[in-house]
Amino acid sequence: MQYTEKEFNRCLVNPMRKQLLHKDTKLESIWKGAEDEDNFFIDDVPREKICRYIVCMYDPESPLLKESVFAQRKADAAVIAGYDLDADAKFLEEHVYSCSNEYVLTVLVNYQRLSNNRLMASINADEQTYWEFVKRLMEPITKSEKDKDMMSALDIKTKLSEAKEVINKRLTENWKKLFAGDEDAVKEVVKRNVFRPEHQAGIV
Repeated sequence: MQYTEKEFNRCLVNPMRKQLLHKDTKLESIWKGAEDEDNFFIDDVPREKICRYIVCMYDPESPLLKESVFAQRKADAAVIAGYDLDADAKFLEEHVYSCSNEYVLTVLVNYQRLSNNRLMASINADEQTYWEFVKRLMEPITKSEKDKDMMSALDIKTKLSEAKEVINKRLTENWKKLFAGDEDAVKEVVKRNVFRPEHQAGIV
């Protein structure tokens, strides 16, 4: 499907704008904490391509979000970003589409912090509460406690466990919203604990 530059005007930045990295200072923070171990993004050309791809694929105002077929949405985003679907097929499959590349995932999360601030705030709050509940649930109930105290502690743990699952479900739904329904991105975020409080402390 063909898209025009005007259709992207509501995005945080317009991915069809020329020299995107040099003209928009809003993007300066998206590289924070991104480690390019394989030197795939060592200069501005590949960095600009991955930035354009992320905007097209995940910005909440991107017109590509109307495309419900993910394979097509990813292909369209790649073309707009400047990738060649044939020549770059291997690179796209291994490092871009799956979000399994640490650099790509970090830049994506940082971009979503800019473009989805309210949703990010909700996710951050739920993540903090979730891990606090996990910590509480892992604290042992000592045998020295009286029966009444033990029953009370068990009851509290049961309620904490139920509340934790509610939060976990809400987090999963919000992750999907944040990453425009892309389950590959959600899987990588969960696997790497990207939103765990101690992880965020190093990149926020």
